[in-house]
Amino acid sequence: MDDALYMRLAEEFTARLHREEYSHLAGLKDTFDTESLFEEFHELFTRDAVLQRLEHRDDRVGRHLAEFAVHRYIGRRLSGLTERIANRQNAARVRVGGEALPFRQAWGMLTRVSDLETRRRIERRVAAAIDPQNADRAQRIAGQREIARELELPPVKVHCSVLAEDAIKAAIEDLQKHREDRGQETPQERAAAKIPTKPS
Repeated sequence: MDDALYMRLAEEFTARLHREEYSHLAGLKDTFDTESLFEEFHELFTRDAVLQRLEHRDDRVGRHLAEFAVHRYIGRRLSGLTERIANRQNAARVRVGGEALPFRQAWGMLTRVSDLETRRRIERRVAAAIDPQNADRAQRIAGQREIARELELPPVKVHCSVLAEDAIKAAIEDLQKHREDRGQETPQERAAAKIPTKPS
């Protein structure tokens, strides 16, 4: 596929992906669906297409298209996991002031709360509501790292994935150690754990 056709299709894909992301994040859609979009544009994200783009990085356009191809190849390979994370987060409920609020609504409240203690309480509840997804996030980062190795990307690209994976692992270990040191969950964490969520 020549550069002009690839760029035209890439721009169409990107515009539609941004619409899907906006619709999901703005709460206009209950679910995040990118797998069907990646499938529709699959010819842009085959391994051969990505390797071809990586071979033609001689100019600014070539580098831009190679970066796009790699980024979206990884996105396609991990789209199911990304959807699961987004849809579970969207279904999560956070108990604030005796009311179970949708995750995004509770997250948005943080910008309007001036009392530091109230803000911290809400932050803890928001974090507890999405805590079960940390393993999926770590798995996604590990997947990014593996795909970067498969494509034999430059060490700087792999290094970024390694740093992100190590940071998430350290955060999970720190959270587990903190909970063990305390010996029990706080009342807020217990309450957040009991909040019903929509089935995914």
